[in-house]
Amino acid sequence: MFDTTYKTNRYDMPFRSFVGVNHHGMSTLLGCTLLWNEETHMFAD
Repeated sequence: MFDTTYKTNRYDMPFRSFVGVNHHGMSTLLGCTLLWNEETHMFAD
């Protein structure tokens, strides 16, 4: 699952959280970040 909270923080930066499901069927946070910008190279190489 990929959740996006679009610039709702006080720094006006996009927040990205990565959530998955473990072997027990429960959600787990895989990672999160605040991005400086939304250019393509910020997401993947």
